[in-house]
Amino acid sequence: MRISRLLVSMTGLTALLGGITPAAAATAVPAADAPGTQVSAPHRLPPAPRLPAGVRAVAPRVAPAADYDEYPGGAFPAPCSSGVLCPAVWNPASGKWRQYHLSSCSAYQLFNWQGEGGYFDNQTGNVTSYFYDPQGRVLHSFTPDRANHNYNWDPVWSIRNC
Repeated sequence: MRISRLLVSMTGLTALLGGITPAAAATAVPAADAPGTQVSAPHRLPPAPRLPAGVRAVAPRVAPAADYDEYPGGAFPAPCSSGVLCPAVWNPASGKWRQYHLSSCSAYQLFNWQGEGGYFDNQTGNVTSYFYDPQGRVLHSFTPDRANHNYNWDPVWSIRNC
């Protein structure tokens, strides 16, 4: 997974230095890595949001803990490995998008997830994921489609990725 991220990062840097946009460079990334490795699907995060006055600069998090990366708004193709659900939320504490990599089947509680964000579902198989409100009611269910989706995280209190 780190090799895929490194390749995508190096491709974006090479493209920028060569005058090619990162989006065009992302299409040049091979569809499959070496045998036995996971395929990473680069996707673009939205521009940085404008937060209303009074929003506290508290970093969003999930429980149980999950890996994440942070990226500037709209400027970087963010990788999402095969078998992973990648929700992204704005982190006002760092001024960057925080993209989680939810790979273990679990119900993840969300803390300090506010405003617009999105998700990219690069899971495999016949899995269905769910977003829940504070009462445990399903707000949204979906299956993997390898597409960017915008989503307002305000009413979402938990995610189940299986």
